[in-house]
Amino acid sequence: MLPLQSPPASMAKLVSELPRQELLAEDLAFDPATGRWFVSSVHRRRILVKAPGKPWWTFADHGLSGLLALGLDGPRRRLWAAWAGL
Repeated sequence: MLPLQSPPASMAKLVSELPRQELLAEDLAFDPATGRWFVSSVHRRRILVKAPGKPWWTFADHGLSGLLALGLDGPRRRLWAAWAGL
């Protein structure tokens, strides 16, 4: 088993900056098929999405409790979100 290694700093690339709306990001999920990023926020009780070349927008925020982990099921085209009444 090989130890985990971080990529060299020269490979690092800024993808996007999150909007400054007192957002505390909890988790990230990336969809390689579409290039979209998803971010969950416990504090703002929503999921944001960023498509290539587009601004961030609210993907889901309808009465959601604290959104924790995100998971992407690529073959079924589903985004899973774990939440808790925080």
